[in-house]
Amino acid sequence: MARQSSTAISRTAPMLAICLAALLLSNILIYLYLDSVYQSDGQQVTVHVGCAAQHFKMTTMKNCTPWLQCSLIETEVYKLKLIGQGAVKKVYLAEWKGQKVALSKLSSLDYSEDFLHGLSMLKALQGPWVVQLVGFCLKDYTLVTEYHPLGSPLNLEVVLAQKHHKHRNTWKTRLMLAKDYVSILHYLHNSPSGRRVMCDSNTLEKTLSQFLLTNDFHLVVNDLDALPEIHKECKAKDPKLRPSALNVLMVYKSVFSSMVQDNVGFRDML
Repeated sequence: MARQSSTAISRTAPMLAICLAALLLSNILIYLYLDSVYQSDGQQVTVHVGCAAQHFKMTTMKNCTPWLQCSLIETEVYKLKLIGQGAVKKVYLAEWKGQKVALSKLSSLDYSEDFLHGLSMLKALQGPWVVQLVGFCLKDYTLVTEYHPLGSPLNLEVVLAQKHHKHRNTWKTRLMLAKDYVSILHYLHNSPSGRRVMCDSNTLEKTLSQFLLTNDFHLVVNDLDALPEIHKECKAKDPKLRPSALNVLMVYKSVFSSMVQDNVGFRDML
């Protein structure tokens, strides 16, 4: 009997080792997948184009171009229609050399400081998490940015209901967008322009309106008019008690990894 038990154990041991090795390999692959999508600091890898400072390049362009200045905006950028309006600025769908762009103009001189602050933040924070600046003109309070036809995440349910986007209506898409949101906050909290905090987020609707949904279903921050450098200026009692954006991002990554490992990623959980 002892011999049979020993033989069974000796036969089972290699199988157990193979299973453990397979589990370890699957964890490594999941980690590598997540790492390929997001760098360790939370920044997106695949979204941004590699242009020099003060240059832009939209997806359909071959070469990087210097930011447009007043003369080029006045002669080459044509307004098509109004697509948005807030207290600070009006936003128009416009066209520049066959490219669709967003043209923003100051709504009221009462908000000129907010407009100029938002522009300065756009200039300073250009990167994978911020809408691409195309040009600006200070004399008439105008700025031009890349146009994202899907609009803000406020339109997410409508977009996902469209026939050609229904395949994206999954938990994975929604969780990735949540990760994008927290990654943007982490980037702003540790930006090249110092610690920046989005204070124009007093409601969910207002928060979502600050972002744009890209064609490949990622988020970029669009409205940086209310982005102060001191944490106390935000509408919070004690920011020290809040988890950092990086801590939240790590939790999201952990949840995403667990769901993929449990093989839930192939089903629609909505």
